[in-house]
Amino acid sequence: MFDPRTSDPNRKILAELINMGCLVRFMLCQMVTSLQNHNTRPLYALLASEPACEAALQAGITHQLTVVVHDTRNMKSTLALLIMMKGLEQCSERCKNLAEYLVCGVYAGWCRDSAGKR
Repeated sequence: MFDPRTSDPNRKILAELINMGCLVRFMLCQMVTSLQNHNTRPLYALLASEPACEAALQAGITHQLTVVVHDTRNMKSTLALLIMMKGLEQCSERCKNLAEYLVCGVYAGWCRDSAGKR
């Protein structure tokens, strides 16, 4: 994670983490927007973008694994990064699961309930 010559964070690795964090943030924002507005469009956008997000997350994890294979001196910091990346990947998976659940079940009930109460 840190450049051995300067003890500064490696910009390339930090950029990967930031990119992964932005992808997960996008998914969470889509989820919150959908829940606040009782609108399924953000959920459909989340589900449509999920394969691209998953591919980007997997690419980051794969890159870190190749870094470890080529230079075992950075194993400790790379394992810490992999744990962070795996956590972000799990967050994106939970967002996808919640979006599928809301689209398939709960929103149908919410729409019927809110239409009947008016």
